[in-house]
Amino acid sequence: MRDFKKLEVWKLAHALSLDVFRSCGREFSRFPGLRAQTLRAVQSIGSNIAEGSGSEGAEFLRFLGHSLRSTLEVENDLILSRDLGVLRQRDFDRLNERVDHVRRKLISFMRFLRGQE
Repeated sequence: MRDFKKLEVWKLAHALSLDVFRSCGREFSRFPGLRAQTLRAVQSIGSNIAEGSGSEGAEFLRFLGHSLRSTLEVENDLILSRDLGVLRQRDFDRLNERVDHVRRKLISFMRFLRGQE
């Protein structure tokens, strides 16, 4: 069992969640479903890392896979938010870069764990 709060990838996912929550302001009120879905998806990245950290081996990797797929969902929601005009381009660029960074860290961490099996 790992302490998820010590995992770099969880720290990055947590910081991303905070940034997305802060960025989903009044403009998103026109699209409450999109806002809710975006926030659920970004929150699930860190939540799955935390939940999976109580497991070992393939089970932990399964949870990390859920986190990885959630980064794709968040990216899609950010693109939609930008294209609908509820997310400014500069905010989109910042958040999308952070999502990509978390995704790359997750992939690296998963590769590392698979190498330990």
